[in-house]
Amino acid sequence: MTNDSITRVAWPDFSRLVHLTQLNQAGEKRSIIAGAEERLSIATFLGLRAVEQLDGQFALVPSDGESLRLSGSIFARVIHNCSVSLQPVATNYNIAVDRTYNDGAAEKFRKPATDFAPEDPDPPELTLDGKLDLADIMLEYLSLHLDPYPRAPGIVFDGFIEGDEGSQQYYSAENNPFAALSRLKSKLKK
Repeated sequence: MTNDSITRVAWPDFSRLVHLTQLNQAGEKRSIIAGAEERLSIATFLGLRAVEQLDGQFALVPSDGESLRLSGSIFARVIHNCSVSLQPVATNYNIAVDRTYNDGAAEKFRKPATDFAPEDPDPPELTLDGKLDLADIMLEYLSLHLDPYPRAPGIVFDGFIEGDEGSQQYYSAENNPFAALSRLKSKLKK
């Protein structure tokens, strides 16, 4: 495969920079509403039919002189393709955002911790040159929350039906690759 055969999709034209040095020390609220052209570029980037609405409400609150807490919510209304029928599927997403940013902790958090538990809080995110792009955060959260296999109402996937009956019978419950491995494993134990 050559580079020419790979389709490249441009990063969406969607940006809302916040200069952290210019933030009010008491905190600020920011609202973001993606425009029509921005939503179109986001839909293309994410492989969606459309992004009908994308809004974000954020609170940025500096704390302890080095950290910044970002909390808020993102609302998105997107049109997927049904993963079975390819019909349009409208889906609403309400996504909560809660992150901490800290440039002072950059050195401490560059090295991976060896002792941590899943319930431990995430380490602070690092900012880039004292700037934070709220649009990038919205795009990240939306892409992580999209349903990978959306279905239109009433559409059921019954599995693949390919080949003749003989080949379908070959992949029955008793004669599938995992069952064959299980039998081989039991023979090796003897």
